[in-house]
Amino acid sequence: MPKFTALLLFKKTSFYHSSKISNELYIFLTAISKLEEMTERIKKIGTSILKTGGFYKSNRFKGVVNAGNKRKIFFSLLPLTLKKRDEGNKNELRTVNFLKYKISGYRYRTIEFLINEIFVSNDYWFAADTDKPIIIDCGANIGVSIMYFLNLYPNAEILGFEPNPFVFELLKKNLSENNLHATLENCALCKQSCLIPFYISDDYGTLTGSIINERGGENKIEIEGKQLSKFVSKYSKIDVIKIDTEGAEIEIIDDLFENNLLTVADNYLIEFHHNIKNVKTSLSDFLRKFEDSGFEYSIKTEYEMPGKFQDVFLHFYKTKSPAHAGVITNG
Repeated sequence: MPKFTALLLFKKTSFYHSSKISNELYIFLTAISKLEEMTERIKKIGTSILKTGGFYKSNRFKGVVNAGNKRKIFFSLLPLTLKKRDEGNKNELRTVNFLKYKISGYRYRTIEFLINEIFVSNDYWFAADTDKPIIIDCGANIGVSIMYFLNLYPNAEILGFEPNPFVFELLKKNLSENNLHATLENCALCKQSCLIPFYISDDYGTLTGSIINERGGENKIEIEGKQLSKFVSKYSKIDVIKIDTEGAEIEIIDDLFENNLLTVADNYLIEFHHNIKNVKTSLSDFLRKFEDSGFEYSIKTEYEMPGKFQDVFLHFYKTKSPAHAGVITNG
């Protein structure tokens, strides 16, 4: 029976308004409808794990990701389907178990989104020529990306940046409770080192806090802004710089490019936020800086209609990525 059909048909019958048994039937059919909704969601989780990103027909996973790993991820995500139906207070702390990790956040939906975006899509996979790669994570949020990187390379040296002070506390908590080590900075990244406005909503767990008013929320706070170049200049080689900073990526790359530091990193994993309201598009100029610096790149995005906001995922690399490698072997 199609989703919600039983409940809708019952509401059209005379029993719905006149029969004494209608209340019991209504409760029963409502439960069926919720079960149908949950079943659809479970199907979507399974489809995502099988087909999204790396698990479906990908050379990256040959001989590495087996059915057992897929099952672990599926059954780790399944409880979120039930829990997120009753979110309660949006700023109340929630904790879930995923693979070998315990993840705390302010919303079940946010935790599920991050797991899908990072672990299931597998977009942050990269090949390193060492088992101790240097990774810089700009926009670490609550730490799911750091968990992914340490799952991929347990001995990695990681420097993480997160500007939202509420989210930063969860970032520290998640790393500490999972015995994971990374150097953390509670600051925004921009072209100049100074105090800058940062915009967040009333939802502490928001994923869209930004130095750009149109991308952030209605609440303005003042936070410390720093130049990524001041940190990158301390290294002779960085394996990957991941950037998901809700619009600040333009200033971050401008800073590195102008200081002749863009080529210190072998890989960049960047969420480019395209068509932010009232912000002039600059994707071509953004790409040109990497092209002029000798990088190749791959692009991933979705399209709905002209002018619609887009998350454009960009993987810049100096040489062609190997045809296969391993990931998610420690879960």
